[in-house]
Amino acid sequence: MNKKIQIMRGLSIIAVIVIHTYNTNTYAGGGYGVIIRPFVNFAVGMFIFLSGYLTKENENGVYRDIIYRRIKKIIIPYIIWSFIFAVVNRRINTFIPDVFMSKCNGIYYFILVYIQMVLLIPVTFKLLRSRFSKLGWFVTPVSIFLIRYISLWFNLELGFPFQGELFVFWFGFYYLGVSLKNGYINLQLSKKCLTNLCLFSLVIQGVEGFIWYWMGNFDMATTQLKMSSIITTGLFCIRAYIYIEAGDLNLNEQPVILKKFLKVLGDNSFGIYLCHMLIIRILNKLVPMANVFPINAIFVIMISTVCVMMAHRILGKYAYVIGV
Repeated sequence: MNKKIQIMRGLSIIAVIVIHTYNTNTYAGGGYGVIIRPFVNFAVGMFIFLSGYLTKENENGVYRDIIYRRIKKIIIPYIIWSFIFAVVNRRINTFIPDVFMSKCNGIYYFILVYIQMVLLIPVTFKLLRSRFSKLGWFVTPVSIFLIRYISLWFNLELGFPFQGELFVFWFGFYYLGVSLKNGYINLQLSKKCLTNLCLFSLVIQGVEGFIWYWMGNFDMATTQLKMSSIITTGLFCIRAYIYIEAGDLNLNEQPVILKKFLKVLGDNSFGIYLCHMLIIRILNKLVPMANVFPINAIFVIMISTVCVMMAHRILGKYAYVIGV
């Protein structure tokens, strides 16, 4: 695996943990989250983008093998960890429907989204090769506008699967990754221009966030699924693409420790994603004094990583069963 891809995964899993740890009792409901979220809202979109980037077009148009391999890799760990959370949450009686709706652990919606993306690989390439290929770029922004914004206008309460579980909310990032990797689009952006666009989009995301915050909607103020957030994430993904394509990484060049640390996180990112919410709960019970950001984020990152690496060493060839 390309070391730079793993470093981007490492950065993304840090962002995921920050999202799940900053909203402690100290800051809950405050504007602190509105400030920090624009810098970490790229997390899920980046993971999906990288998955698209790693999807190569097959000349014969048959993708059964890659679909089977990718779903097989995640489905068993997903079921096992869902069962663990069902026990912890005392929801065994509703385990089966909860698995299908990612309710055992709410953050597992990503796995449902990922499965949808994988199943849509043949459709994605057919769309890219068709004269309607430009429609693919409108799927995510139009869906977010129609489902997220219009529902708020009419004061509609949306449940499953309209809170992020549908592929349409994330398809644009997957489409971007597939398009860039397989040569369907050719970017002509300088690093300086892209950097300026990223900074400007962060400001716009912060402004939209505070508008929603002042309107009393903390969810929209911080969500990854608002217009300004998806623009920022898309730009971050393009920046990641330029970084990855610039050649492989020498881990012995400075900053050595940071690069190696991020690569370790990237190598273990799926396992960290699966277990870190359990680590957060345990820490909150055992060490409530540590439930202050960013101390809790640092603890969760380190403990989750160590647990995943130890599990991998202990289980050996069977480690894949729990996603490590």
